[in-house]
Amino acid sequence: MAQVGYGAARLYGYSNSRVKAMESKMLNKEFLKDIYKTDDMKVILAKLLQTDYKPYIEEFGDINEREELLDFALRRSLAKTAEKVIAITPKEQRDIIIRIVSKWDLYNIKLVLSAKANGKSFDSISKYIVSSENVSARVIKEAMAEANIEYAVGKLVLSTPYRQILDVALDTYRKTGNITLVNAEIDKTFFSLLGGAIYRLSRLSYESAMVVKLDIEMRNVRTLLRAKKYGIKSSEVSNLLITNGITTVESLVSTFDGAKDMRDLVGGIKSFDLKEALAAYESNKFRQMLAFEIAMRNKIFEKVMSTLKHSVLSFGTIVAYFYLKEIEIFALRVIIKGKMYGLSEEEINGMIRWAM
Repeated sequence: MAQVGYGAARLYGYSNSRVKAMESKMLNKEFLKDIYKTDDMKVILAKLLQTDYKPYIEEFGDINEREELLDFALRRSLAKTAEKVIAITPKEQRDIIIRIVSKWDLYNIKLVLSAKANGKSFDSISKYIVSSENVSARVIKEAMAEANIEYAVGKLVLSTPYRQILDVALDTYRKTGNITLVNAEIDKTFFSLLGGAIYRLSRLSYESAMVVKLDIEMRNVRTLLRAKKYGIKSSEVSNLLITNGITTVESLVSTFDGAKDMRDLVGGIKSFDLKEALAAYESNKFRQMLAFEIAMRNKIFEKVMSTLKHSVLSFGTIVAYFYLKEIEIFALRVIIKGKMYGLSEEEINGMIRWAM
């Protein structure tokens, strides 16, 4: 049950004060507007070097020569944020927060498995590693030195806390030999474990539980949209969906089956308003899915802000902060990639309107 009164102050006083301190260092809307109006990537980089992102950018050396490495610096920042959030969470609830923030460790695991499957060396991926306490660069280097994927997975099982996820990954690889399917199963297992924490989380903070459910829902809706786009069968789709989102798996499959095309599917989704995103998707000749993800993150952002507003001395404050930081980095990545690919201010603003 959620703590109240003196119990809440004793349990969450330190962690919530740390969260407020970290939240005060986040980028404000004026800063985001400033860099999205800046066309020169070197100027954007100089501005970011005046923020808390400085040490993560400097880790990559002369980033001016490879602007795309800025994306990995931002991911590294989020991985360190995850470590800080875990450290300040009361021990009794640390296992829950670990489930929420560990998705960035899985990025490293998938990076290793994809590299091994394609015969790449550690040196070829070293600059793309988002090192953390649980999956460090040293552990990755040792896994990459193994003779094959099976041995690499064995090394990761021994050196990280993700045995359950890795066992599923290895089983999928042995059955299919398809690294894309392996990575999909890693994601599915992670979100399944995350969904398993919903009941305990809801007793600590109902608002936080709803944020996590929306996160799972976004993943499920994204799966449906991609499946409809690429003509994947319903039977295959149902195996990729995760329980404990906003909508039951059965209802999602029914919506998918009843939709003859993308427009039909969007109309049947009730958890997110995707009408504007559909218009953006249809007007883009490349039919990019990013518009849908942006619309869904907008809903999550609103929920996170509501959680922070109403959470005082609670577990919800910790959860909301991590999602807020994740959203900030997502906005930065959209701006930077938009600049790199020559998108106009109007196009970039349309993608992150909720952050501006």
